[in-house]
Amino acid sequence: MAANKKPRKAYRPRGVILDTMNWVCRGFKPLTSVAGEDMTLRMKNHLALEAIAKGQATNADLGILIAASNMTVALKCGGFGDEYHSIARAGADAVEALRDSKRLVCTGPELTAIKRMIELHDAQLDVVRINDLDAALKLAKKKQAVAV
Repeated sequence: MAANKKPRKAYRPRGVILDTMNWVCRGFKPLTSVAGEDMTLRMKNHLALEAIAKGQATNADLGILIAASNMTVALKCGGFGDEYHSIARAGADAVEALRDSKRLVCTGPELTAIKRMIELHDAQLDVVRINDLDAALKLAKKKQAVAV
């Protein structure tokens, strides 16, 4: 009989969490308790928005706004800001129009919609826990929520 010609994959063990209790408890903390990461995320979003407003945007700035749009919609689906569906949808549509325009320049109403969406995203980040943010990230990757 012929031997199996498919080579075996090398065994790679999963990472082990050494302090499981601390890891679980950290998931229940609000995102604002992780000051450095929280501020970095907000600064990236606002700097990308400022670059779009000034007309100096790059594809990286557009990518940041797309990610913020996806997270806003995913967090809304998770129950954070259900009453602001119109703001999230208008912002996502504006980001999608910006992506499709190929010029990285948006109109006044589109810029206003994106600004309001970023404000909603900031408000969501104020109340979200780290576990909820992880669940929203998984949802955004699974559904490719809006503009990607």
